[in-house]
Amino acid sequence: MANNETQNSRRFKYGINVTISVLVVLSIVIILNVISYRRLARLRLDLTATRLYSLSEQTSKLLGKLEKDVKIVTLISSNAPEIDKARDLITEYDNYSKHITVEHIDPARELSRVEQFYSTIKKRYESTLTPMEDAIKQGRDEAHRLADDIAKQRIAIAQLLENKQFGPGQEKQLLEQVIRSFARYDTQLKDVNQQIDKTLSSAIPDYSGSLNVLKALLVEFDEKIYAVVVDYLGKMVSNSKQPNHIKEQLLKLSDSFKATREHVGKVLPILRRVKAGEEYTKVVQQIAKPNTVVLVGQKQIRVIPLEEMLRTASSAQTQLPEGQQPELQFLGEEKITGNLLAMSMDQQPLVVFIQGGRQPVLGYQGQYEAVAGRLRNLNFQVKDWSPQGRVNPRTGQSGQPAPPPEPQDGQSVVWVVTPIEPANPMMMQMGQTGNGAKIVAMVKQRMEQGDAVMFMAGPNPGVAMGMLDPIADVLDDWGIEIQSASLVMNEVVVSSRETTGDPTLRISSWPDALAITQALSGNAGVFASACPIELQTKEGVTTYPLAIATGNRLWAQKDLRDQKPKYSKEDAADQFTVAVAASKGDNRIAVFADPVWATDQIVTYGMLGPGTAQIVGAMFPANAELFINSVFWLSNMDEMIAASARSQDIRRIGEVTKAQMIGVRWAVLGGMPLLIFVIGITVGLKRRRA
Repeated sequence: MANNETQNSRRFKYGINVTISVLVVLSIVIILNVISYRRLARLRLDLTATRLYSLSEQTSKLLGKLEKDVKIVTLISSNAPEIDKARDLITEYDNYSKHITVEHIDPARELSRVEQFYSTIKKRYESTLTPMEDAIKQGRDEAHRLADDIAKQRIAIAQLLENKQFGPGQEKQLLEQVIRSFARYDTQLKDVNQQIDKTLSSAIPDYSGSLNVLKALLVEFDEKIYAVVVDYLGKMVSNSKQPNHIKEQLLKLSDSFKATREHVGKVLPILRRVKAGEEYTKVVQQIAKPNTVVLVGQKQIRVIPLEEMLRTASSAQTQLPEGQQPELQFLGEEKITGNLLAMSMDQQPLVVFIQGGRQPVLGYQGQYEAVAGRLRNLNFQVKDWSPQGRVNPRTGQSGQPAPPPEPQDGQSVVWVVTPIEPANPMMMQMGQTGNGAKIVAMVKQRMEQGDAVMFMAGPNPGVAMGMLDPIADVLDDWGIEIQSASLVMNEVVVSSRETTGDPTLRISSWPDALAITQALSGNAGVFASACPIELQTKEGVTTYPLAIATGNRLWAQKDLRDQKPKYSKEDAADQFTVAVAASKGDNRIAVFADPVWATDQIVTYGMLGPGTAQIVGAMFPANAELFINSVFWLSNMDEMIAASARSQDIRRIGEVTKAQMIGVRWAVLGGMPLLIFVIGITVGLKRRRA
């Protein structure tokens, strides 16, 4: 009996232990789930090689220093292209910063939410919309008063036309035409009122549109009818052939028309003067477009169309066979981050490209339009200046040069000096030094005022013949010398096992002394025609190499006309510096000894060849990144220097399907707790057997 009690007590004890173990395991699982939900909800682990599903370091830096709340609202229909990718990436902004909140609205299916959001937009501009509402009311009142005047004047004109003593002629034809115009007014006024009522009844009214239709209606009758007719009525009254009683009728009609014009003339200036709703009107017009992303800050509202966030394939690429067509790449991060940057800045930085040669730098056929577009996306103000004047594409002749752009007070400005075309020796003998002297004089003046400058240069055969490099004196003060009479080459093997020199320098290892190049780690770049840079110690000047070409068979080719350059041991070196940055006090400059490193032909060269970088990613992403980072540094915006979204262009894995995502979600939410539960039961049973 004692043994049975002992056995029963053991079973009870082990049963209690198993129950307690299960309860403990379940408690641990519940606690871990609560902690994970509350504390780790924002944690993301992106294992793709290019961090395809993560925000870039540049965006992360910006969000880290964001101090003001911003709400991002997507107004994108569910059938829009790349909708899932757009929403997923935008949601990441919410996960990265406590100052960002994201709301997704489908305007086609969630009308109530759309109207609610619109009402918040309208409320933001209440104080500035009051003058527009008052102006619209005055305009409508005047339009209705004009209708009353027209009704009376139609009767007066009809009586005049019925008078047989008012004979046929131009005067009668004119008044008959006025009657026909007046007859249209009621219909026009009705249409205008319906349009305004429809507009004002919307959640976010287009006040500017309402003002415009009112102005158009009043101006049409005031300037095209009343002003003309009043002049002719005066001539009719002064006509001695008109009977006196006809003159009296004409005079009364003229006075009535003048009184009407006087009333209209008091209201039209009010309608034209209202400017308070310009920002509101711009936002309304942008939001009215389909598929937009709206950034609502404390002081600003910015709207980004979805179409600007997608890379579009060229017509040739869209005709490729199915399976070979490049996918649309979502560029929303660059657009959104640029607008967030703009909303966090008090003033927009300015970058001015100086045209050193005959080729335009910006716009159609501009050599630097690609990097300029990147700057615009990041909210830089981008301009260009040519000391020789703009070239007329039809005649090929240069116009009168305009003065350099003037920055606003306190505005940060970077001057980008593109390669200066060497002066013609014959012209120099005549005392003409070319555009180089103008550019250098202007740049020196701006540097003295604290502006930053980026210099671009390259091989110059004239230097070997004793000609001076225009920017040599400027750089000499910084201890920087571009050896423009030489060209860095590396030895390559061509046909028949012969060797020759190739100026193409591929760089993937970057110096880490400055943030500009620290952010380029792992990115490939290329310098296609670089000169060596020699650095000398100058008091107060600190220099930082930005690009160093390395290799076993590198040399500086001094004969730039040699068609078959050969390796020269005397001019060889293990490495050559081809780009540097320098600071002197608060002044900063950057120098690149390659004339094409940031041009469109390099920056837009993609995996599928020239011009395909926008679609499938850049072959040399470091070039554009180096340019943008250098501009950030020159603008004293060091905190924004980091790997951007463009540096993650190359796609290496496919998208995670919805079915796969559901499987992963159930594996985490259900599989892990079940596994822990099974482990707890197994441990309990083993302990019981023991």
